[in-house]
Amino acid sequence: MSDIREFESYAERVISGLYKILDRAKDIAEVEFEKEDKLGFAEFGALYKQKIENIYKKSVDDFYDAYTPKVYKRTHSLYDVLSVKTDENGMVISGDDIYGFGLSESGAHNLGLSFMDLFDESKMVTGRGGQSLFDTVFIGGYHGGAADISTSKEAVWGAHPQPGKPYYRRGGWVKYPGSTAKKWHRYGKWGRAAVKTKSIYQMMVVNLGAAESGEIFDDFKRIMDSHGDAAAKKVNDAIVELSKEIFG
Repeated sequence: MSDIREFESYAERVISGLYKILDRAKDIAEVEFEKEDKLGFAEFGALYKQKIENIYKKSVDDFYDAYTPKVYKRTHSLYDVLSVKTDENGMVISGDDIYGFGLSESGAHNLGLSFMDLFDESKMVTGRGGQSLFDTVFIGGYHGGAADISTSKEAVWGAHPQPGKPYYRRGGWVKYPGSTAKKWHRYGKWGRAAVKTKSIYQMMVVNLGAAESGEIFDDFKRIMDSHGDAAAKKVNDAIVELSKEIFG
C-alpha cells in the first residue's frame, strides 16, 4: 500500500508542477508573442514604406520621361505628393486596408478602396488659375493643360476648344478690357490638346498591386514567421528553466 501512496503522491506533485509550468508558460507566451508581433509590425512597416516610396519614385520618373514639355517648365512637385503614414505599430495606414498591405479580411485585394490615403493632393502645384492639377495630371495622366476656363475670361482669352479635355495655351494677341489695342501674350491663345500618357495613379495601382500580391506579402509572412519563431523559442527556453526550478 505504501508504494501506491508514494506513487500517488509523486503523481500529484508532477501534475501540480506541470500545471504551474503551464500557467506560467501561458503568461510568458502572451508577453513574448505580443512583444515579437510589435517588433515584426515595425520591421515590416519600415520595409513596406520603403518599397512604396521606391515604386512611387519610379512611377513619377516614368511619367516625366514619357513626355518632354515644350511650353512650360516642370516644378517636379509630383515627387512630393506621396505621403505614407504609419500607425502606432509602424504599419502603413491605408484606409479600409485592415492588414496594411492591400488585402481585405476575405483575402481579396483591397487597393482600390484605400489607395488614395497614400497621397496628399495639397503638395502638388496648382494651375495658373489656382485650380488643382491633381485630377488632371496625377489621376488623368495629362502633361499639363487646362480643361476649362471661366466664362468671365472668355472674352479676353477665348472659349475653351473642348471643355473637359485639357488643352495647352500658346502665344497670341489679346485685347484687355478698356483697351483699344491688342497686346502679345505668351499664353494668349488656345493651342493643341495636352499630351496624355499612363498616369502615376495607374502605374501605382498596377505596380504596387503586383508587389503587394507577391514580394510584399512574402516579406510580411517571412518577417512575422521569424518573430513568431523567436517568441516560441523564448517560451520553450522558459519552460526548460521552469522545469528545472520546479522538478530540479
